[in-house]
Parts: sequence; structure tokens; C-alpha cells
Amino acid sequence: MNDLPTGVTRPSIALFRPTPTSDLTRIGRAGDGGYVIPSRVLAQTDVLIGLGIENDWSFEDTVRRTARPRLTLGVDGTTGSRVYLYRAFRSLIGAVKALIRLKRSEVISSIRSTALNIRRLKSFSLFWYASDARFIEKMIRGKSVVRSPLADEVTWAEIEAHCRPSDRIVLKIDIEGSEYEVLPDVLSSWAKVICITAEFHDLGERWTDFCRIIENLSDRFIVVHAHANNFAGVVPETNVPEVVEITFLSRSLLCENEHLEPTCVRYPIATLDVTNNKDRPDLALRFDLLD
Repeated sequence: MNDLPTGVTRPSIALFRPTPTSDLTRIGRAGDGGYVIPSRVLAQTDVLIGLGIENDWSFEDTVRRTARPRLTLGVDGTTGSRVYLYRAFRSLIGAVKALIRLKRSEVISSIRSTALNIRRLKSFSLFWYASDARFIEKMIRGKSVVRSPLADEVTWAEIEAHCRPSDRIVLKIDIEGSEYEVLPDVLSSWAKVICITAEFHDLGERWTDFCRIIENLSDRFIVVHAHANNFAGVVPETNVPEVVEITFLSRSLLCENEHLEPTCVRYPIATLDVTNNKDRPDLALRFDLLD
């Protein structure tokens, strides 16, 4: 990283230093899967889009119950009713095979796995097959990425087609590195996104891409919160976490008399943040040392 492109800084948390609003609140479960957003967006959300769901839709569930958006849309090719049904069936077959071999511990483990996937299938179906929700069992890709002939993929433009031009959108992104290809598509679209909470991965390898994303977002959004994900470490010889969760608020939602200042305190914030991995200490973001 000796020869950095124009406009790209060396890795530092100063790039995403938050300017917090006074109405930040945690949405979703404690730990991995919960996110911090300004409460003001809840009253203005028409559509909630979750890119990356896996086994946890507690954020979408809380926003849906609180904000009552017109549509809650989930996108993830790694989960869904077919996935849970397949896993339950595979575990059940495993239980039968273990029973034949008289492997009691394997029988118990397989039965528990079957029951878990049946519960997840029921919970998933009740939430995502409701009249005000929709789930797309596909992986999202950026339009600049060549479509794989073997992959079942969807683009932001295809997701956006489910929205109306007047819809105000809250967007959650946890797509394991694809955020760098997808966010430029979001910014170039007509969609009125009022809040983005996104997890950025592999900052050491993708720092240049990360810088460009932050720069492009800064025209329309401000960073209001950040939290280091402690499942990964820090970029060597820097104070930057490898994975960071950042919340962006549209400048259109700022009040005229709202006076905001960049934070000068150490993160995480005890009243908002929860450790992603409870078996490891949380990673500190020392914004208090920047001035």
C-alpha cells in the first residue's frame, strides 16, 4: 500500500469517524445480527431491504413491527425454505443411519439438527411469506461483475424493481465482501435510500475500494455510528478493524437546527454496542485519540 491512488488515504479509523445523532437506537438481537440506526428513520420507512439474512432476521423483524413498512424484502441465496427443508431431511436420514449403526450420540445429534431446521423453516415461512414481505433466494451481485452461468443471482436493479419511485428505503447489508460491488449500484440508482447499515469486510485487502465507497457515500450521507466486528482482528500496523459495521444517515433527514459534531469518544458505546463474538474482547475504535 505504498503507492495509493489519488484520494485514497492510508488505513485509519479517521475515514469513518462518526458524527452521531442523539436518537441512535439498537435494532435486532444482542450480538451479531443487531444494528444501530437513528430512530427517526423508523417513522419514514416505506421499504426495508435486507441484503444477507442467513439464519437471523431479528433486525428485519424489529423494524417491521416498529416501522410497519409497506414491504420488507430479504435477499440471500444461502438460506430459505428449500435450504431448511433440505437440511432437515438430510439430518433425518443421518439419524436413521446412526440408528442402524447403534450410534446413540449421533442419533440424538441428528434428531436435534432436524428439529432445529424444522423450527427455522417454520419461523422463516411465517415471517417471509407474509403479505407484506418477500424473499429472494438468490445471491446479489454488482452489475459490473460478470454473471456466472451456474449461479442464481440478482442485481440491485432487479431488487429495486419491487419498489416505487416514492418509496423511502432502509437498507441493511451483510453480504461478506460483495458490498464493494453492490453499493455503487445503489448510489447510481433512482431509489431513495434514507439509511444504510452495512458491514464492510477485509479492509486490509479492500482499503482502496472502501475509501472510494466512503467518498461516494459522503455526498448524500453522514456516518452516524461505527462498530468493529471482533470475529476478525485488525489490519496489521494500523488501528483499523478488518471488519466494521457502519451506519449512514441520509443528509435529507437532518434537521435545519441540528448541530452535530464528530465524535471524540472511545467506541464501542456501552448503551448501544454488543460484542459480536462473546468469547473475544471487543475491539476499540479510539476516536478519542484523533484530535
